[in-house]
Amino acid sequence: MVDGTGEEARTRERLYNSYTREIGARVNDALVWPRALAVRLEQGETVVRFVVLPDGKLSDNLRVVKSSGFSEFDQAALDAVRK
Repeated sequence: MVDGTGEEARTRERLYNSYTREIGARVNDALVWPRALAVRLEQGETVVRFVVLPDGKLSDNLRVVKSSGFSEFDQAALDAVRK
């Protein structure tokens, strides 16, 4: 008997990784850098937590888990995820 569970798990993992890369690419494409901060060459990284429901909508618990230190960057990240 051939055990296909390892192959199935790898296939699911590849599909999931592809899915998360696509979500990341779409969020990055939707990101609008705050002009005032860009002019001043400010930098930062915002980490956002969100859940995509089976129907493709976002759950209500979208939130910043690591702030960039700039509320404008954080809000831009949240807006990009919502788009």
